[in-house]
Amino acid sequence: MKNLFIILIFASLTAVIFSQNQRAVVKLNALDFSRFPQSDLYVTLTDMRGEILTLDTTDVNVISLQQDRYKIRPEAIQSVYELKKRGESELYIGLVFDNSESMSPRIGLLEKAAERFVAGLDKGDFAAVFDFGNETQRVKISEFQEPIYARQRQGFSSSKAFLNKAVKNKNFTQRTYMYDALLYGLSMTNKVESLGKKVIVFFSDGINVGSVANPETVLQYSTEYDIPIYAIDLNTRENAVLKKIASNSGGEYFFVTKPEDLISLYESLIKLLKSQYRITYNFPAEIVDQSSYTINFTLGSNYVGSSSKNFAVDGEKIGYYNLLYYQSIGKEDLANFINFISSYPRSKWRDDAELLLGNYWFRRNDFSRALAVYNRILRDTLNSAYSPALVQKAKLLSEAKQMELAKKQYKEILRRGDNSAARPRAMIDLAKSYSSEGNYSLALDTYSNLISEYQGTEFASEALLQSASLSLSMGDLGKAKTNLNELLNNYPESKNSVFAKMELAKLEEKNQNYPQAISLYSQVISSSPSAEIMEEAKLKMADLYYETADYPNAVNSYKDLALTASSPSVRELAQIKMIPAMLLTGAIIPAREVYSMMRQELKNELLKNENNYKTRVGGTEGVSLINSSYGTGALTAADKVIRTYNDEELRAKFPVIGPMYQIILPSAEGTIPELSLTIEKEWVNSGLLTNPGSGIYRLENTQFIPVETKKNLGALGFEVLNASPGIYAVLTKKPEVFTLYNINFDLGKATIRKDAEKNLYQVIDYIRYQPNLLLEIAGHTDSTGSDDINFTLSLNRAEAIKNFMVVNGVDPARLTTRGYGSQFPLANNDSEENRQKNRRTEFIVLAGKSLSETDDNAVSRYVVSLGTFGSSKEVYEKKELYKNYFPSASVLIINKDNKMNYVLTLGIHNSENEAKEQLKKFNEIFNTVSAEIIKL
Repeated sequence: MKNLFIILIFASLTAVIFSQNQRAVVKLNALDFSRFPQSDLYVTLTDMRGEILTLDTTDVNVISLQQDRYKIRPEAIQSVYELKKRGESELYIGLVFDNSESMSPRIGLLEKAAERFVAGLDKGDFAAVFDFGNETQRVKISEFQEPIYARQRQGFSSSKAFLNKAVKNKNFTQRTYMYDALLYGLSMTNKVESLGKKVIVFFSDGINVGSVANPETVLQYSTEYDIPIYAIDLNTRENAVLKKIASNSGGEYFFVTKPEDLISLYESLIKLLKSQYRITYNFPAEIVDQSSYTINFTLGSNYVGSSSKNFAVDGEKIGYYNLLYYQSIGKEDLANFINFISSYPRSKWRDDAELLLGNYWFRRNDFSRALAVYNRILRDTLNSAYSPALVQKAKLLSEAKQMELAKKQYKEILRRGDNSAARPRAMIDLAKSYSSEGNYSLALDTYSNLISEYQGTEFASEALLQSASLSLSMGDLGKAKTNLNELLNNYPESKNSVFAKMELAKLEEKNQNYPQAISLYSQVISSSPSAEIMEEAKLKMADLYYETADYPNAVNSYKDLALTASSPSVRELAQIKMIPAMLLTGAIIPAREVYSMMRQELKNELLKNENNYKTRVGGTEGVSLINSSYGTGALTAADKVIRTYNDEELRAKFPVIGPMYQIILPSAEGTIPELSLTIEKEWVNSGLLTNPGSGIYRLENTQFIPVETKKNLGALGFEVLNASPGIYAVLTKKPEVFTLYNINFDLGKATIRKDAEKNLYQVIDYIRYQPNLLLEIAGHTDSTGSDDINFTLSLNRAEAIKNFMVVNGVDPARLTTRGYGSQFPLANNDSEENRQKNRRTEFIVLAGKSLSETDDNAVSRYVVSLGTFGSSKEVYEKKELYKNYFPSASVLIINKDNKMNYVLTLGIHNSENEAKEQLKKFNEIFNTVSAEIIKL
């Protein structure tokens, strides 16, 4: 009884633990209407232990949503972290440092902790550094009525080098301004024009004795801006104030006594992003007209959980961010601007919305309307959009070629001492204006001043790039290289680094330092840039492979572009460049395949300067005429004397390599020409053509017969000395076919007579010691009797031979049977002796297959059917009409409902596309005859 009690307790505990592990903790974070009418719900999902729940894009079906009374179907689910990795979302981190005197004993800990944090930043992360200032200056921000004590040490940057410089403290303040610095950090972080995730990380001991701002204002704007605060407590014991700020803002609190404790901070931020998902749904109403919406969320997968939250809605904010979003994707609508400005005439975003309206007209080259909007903003020097409007007006004037007026606007921005992003933007554009006028010295000086004044920011990295480009155009390669290397060394995480690598690669290429150039192009490609940059780098790298005679890599690079490039012009250029590289590797048949798919204009472009390409790829499948009355050179489609020929059944039987060709020479005067069939260098290198039996073969009836050729491996060609009409192919060895004439059957029967068995035992002995060899047993008759009888008799006799061999130990999977009737005589049926020759059984060793491939890897087969006939005589007569044009024409005998049906086909194909090609060729010649593709 005691044991049973213990078992019950254990079972109950297990059930509780299992139940808890299946529960999900659901936190609804934000409701975003910036992509309206699409709505984005941000959700955090963890299990009961706080571990991340992983969902993928197919899990929309396990989520149930309800907005107020409407049940909603989620359209998409995406990980916020994956959005960041793909560059669709960025992470902006405002680092706020406590540089008060009370922190002096722990300043070393703060700097090491901050450096450890900066080291963990990833691609797509931008950080800025703020502190309490120096007590002599205050800053004015729109979020508070009085100036506050704070300053910016480093603007938002992805450069770890400059961020590490900025974390070094240079002075201490006597008093502490914790709430001022936090509010300033929130204000500056919110000003970043990005819809990415934004957070504040605050390093402090939690003491405040001098702030002008208050904690209520800090939490108000933290909530309004959706910017959580992560508090890093560097005190000797935990601080309740810092805990409260972190908790109430939606952030986290960390108590740090050594730098290593901070490793978990960045991991915590990333964990937060990984556990957050953006659930997208279509808003169920035409407009956002309520002050709040209640969302009910239910998860019903392996983990179950639910949550409900009422979200307050700021219509002005939604409207403005909606304008920003649709502008970012190039789908802004004039009606949206007018609607926002008229609906919210006193909005704090009105001026910014008017600026967006001006930009709308500017992008559409309606300069007069754009200028009218900018001038309306510029009437008020206190307008929040004043400086950005000045920048845009200057750009407009530059576009209108009014350079002096443009420069005047840029210089006014610089005189104003504006600390917004408009100032560095104006400096870059002013430098470009100087450059366009040929005043390179002033342009370089302006770039230099910007690099110094805004070091560590994206503006400085852009100025380095522009300065390098200008130096390149001036021929100062040394200066250009210095600037590019400085950008890569100090701003490796910058968005401009990929462009710097491109320019540096071109510079190395110009100096013929090809390995270094290839390495830089490879780095550009691995950094996953935009499609345009990616394709340019791949094309450049492929050209360098070609230039350095690395033809295999050149082919692979061109092929990649030809298949995947988003630009049609790049795909076609890659095709043109790929063919010479393929020919130099000896890959002639693949080169011909690429050539055959090209537009005629591209073919002309390729061939106009390279006549040798014409023989190798520019004719009909690269087959050329030699010493004939038809002239010398590549055959063209217009000659109608040669074409490729597809018959997968022949490939399965015989050791064919490369294309097969059908020669249909016109009945013109002159000698029968010699032909040169191109062969692949790869075939030569791999030894496929060193076999004495390798060469050109011509199909006669059902067999390949060798023709007289001259093998010229050095020139990669076989010269056919007697090119009479027929089917030709390159075989790697002589086909193995043996014929038995004395396998006797009773007249009109398919029963093997005793006197014939000894001959079959020879065949059985032959294949018994070659366990992977496959045979086709082909039965042939003379013309005695009707075609109907002969077809059936030949197939039944082949089946009888197969059954005899199986009974005597041969695996049936190794044997196939065909009955040809009297279709392929070896001699005229005009004497008993000749009829005896025609009554035969052929055993064909099938090439290109092994026993293991026959069953497991079986594929569907297709035929081009010209109709089903009730008698063999009728089908045979029809076959005679087509066999001169299609030697592969054959008859399939199908036993259906105990009735023989005869299907006239153009051959058997392993793929539907091959059958379609055959059908297309048939329709070109016999466009009034009905034909169809049948799947066997």
